Amino acid sequence: MSKLIYKTKDGKRPDNKSKVYFCSLKEDFNECFEHISDRILNKFDCSIWYTNNYESSRYDDAFYKGLKLMNLMVLPVTSKFIFTNSNIYEKEIKFAIENNIPILSIFQEEGISESFYNKYDLKDNKYSLNNYVNNDIVFDIELERYLNSVLVSTDTNNKIKNEFDGMVFFAYRKKDIDHVRDLAKYINTFDFTKDISICYDDNLVETEDFNSYTRELIDECKLFVLVVTPNTLLNDRETLKYQCSYARNKGKQVLPIELVETDKDKLYDKFNDIQKCINIDEKEKIVNVIRQIINKSNDQNLDHNYYIGLSYLYGIGVEVDKEKGIDLIIKDANNDSLKAIEKLAHIYKYGIGLEPNYENACYYFEKLLKEYKKKLKDYNANNQDSNLLNINLETVKLELIDTYKLLIKDNLDKFVKLANAKEYCKKAIDLIKNIS
Repeated sequence: MSKLIYKTKDGKRPDNKSKVYFCSLKEDFNECFEHISDRILNKFDCSIWYTNNYESSRYDDAFYKGLKLMNLMVLPVTSKFIFTNSNIYEKEIKFAIENNIPILSIFQEEGISESFYNKYDLKDNKYSLNNYVNNDIVFDIELERYLNSVLVSTDTNNKIKNEFDGMVFFAYRKKDIDHVRDLAKYINTFDFTKDISICYDDNLVETEDFNSYTRELIDECKLFVLVVTPNTLLNDRETLKYQCSYARNKGKQVLPIELVETDKDKLYDKFNDIQKCINIDEKEKIVNVIRQIINKSNDQNLDHNYYIGLSYLYGIGVEVDKEKGIDLIIKDANNDSLKAIEKLAHIYKYGIGLEPNYENACYYFEKLLKEYKKKLKDYNANNQDSNLLNINLETVKLELIDTYKLLIKDNLDKFVKLANAKEYCKKAIDLIKNIS
């Protein structure tokens, strides 16, 4: 992610961690970043990305390609931010809205929220926290709840990894990252390859050597792909040769795929014993090789489509494809997967990969409530311990009440739907009465 810098808990690499973009004025950064980022990392193991380049020239293709991969934008709001002319709203916040990246506004001062929303059209991206109240406990509880709703935890990440049929490792020059992403998207286009993980070290910089992390990835992969372009022949770096040699020594199939016309004689001279290149236009040959590493052993696992859907929604092991990810999660929700139903409720509530839709969010929270009630009835009938289930049930009720409030406000804002707002008020009140 060119021009973006990351911070993680204990300085660990950002691989396979949810990505949070910290968006602020240059003047606010020093006052807000460390405090807010530490509180986020204390509650959720993610990677926080930011820039130290505040020149307008930073808004190039590389910057936006990095920004598009973000799973959440965190925006510290100050009066300075509201009343200072900057490019941030037009260049960054609008980009997040257009790409359905949830925005968490954190107000640093009291009494500025109305001015903020009056000046900036954030549509339904109005979820916010107040960081000026002297009650850290409430703030941290709300922050943790929100992060758990919009991001993917390390535990869930590991479960996603276990659902893949296999992993393909791409070895490439950093200059060819766009070609790599295009090839990755192509491979996952087919229905039978949707469960194939495409791995490449997108955090590797040109000065970084072949390291233990890369070795671990090659050890795990079922297929090693050498991405071939004229850049592959450059002699200023030998990492690709080391990777190919290591993969062969580990008994991995090494498949060179030519994405841009390259001098083959020089290629075969540089990479000894490499097999004949497959050209990117020979798509059938590529697909046939991929087909050989697929076994479909995980297809019948409980919540399989839910986990694979998360991988596409968040770009975990595959290129981001939010529409495909949500479709897969819906597929499992229609089969009464509680995890999928809950995730869809959060997707619609917070606008994860699509525009917020509080009515749809309420629908899925109501569906989840019904499913929990059915399970509770079965537990009680069989004298099973239902304490955890009861806690989950009460949590869903609170989530549903909160979403009803958003839906009520949404309908009141539209004036013509006052009757709808009244109906949702009644539903919320009924639920409140039934809270244990």
